[in-house]
Amino acid sequence: MKNLSTLSIIICSLLALVSCDALTGEEVGRIPVNEVSTDDEHLILKETSVDLKQGDDVGIWSDMDLEYEGDVVVSFRMEVLKDGVKFGGMEIDPFEKDITMNETKTTIGGDTKWKFSGRNANLMIEEDGKYTFQAILVTSDNPSLKINKAEIVLKK
Repeated sequence: MKNLSTLSIIICSLLALVSCDALTGEEVGRIPVNEVSTDDEHLILKETSVDLKQGDDVGIWSDMDLEYEGDVVVSFRMEVLKDGVKFGGMEIDPFEKDITMNETKTTIGGDTKWKFSGRNANLMIEEDGKYTFQAILVTSDNPSLKINKAEIVLKK
């Protein structure tokens, strides 16, 4: 009986993991920015390239882990190239999300620790091609800000 119970728990856990991908999409690319670009002289540009097909719906997610005192503004500035030619660009506020997963936020006396993964936007692909996503991270001037993780995740 104990083996049946253990087997049931394992099966339920696997189903939960599989259904999570079905709801949020499968990761096809990740841009580990993880550092703030302080000015035009010190841009920390990270990128990833993905082969995409017409009709692909690419979810743009942020995977964040940060600590700060007071308030902070954070955004990713991203350019998209199709087959090496600039296709478009966008600015993403990781705090503005329509789906949030694995969020923990603790604020004590003005000190905040915040971890989450959230969907920020979608990009519908109209033509087959190799798409390159380039991103930098910019923030408001807050010397207490500590970025443990700031990554863009592409899911379809």
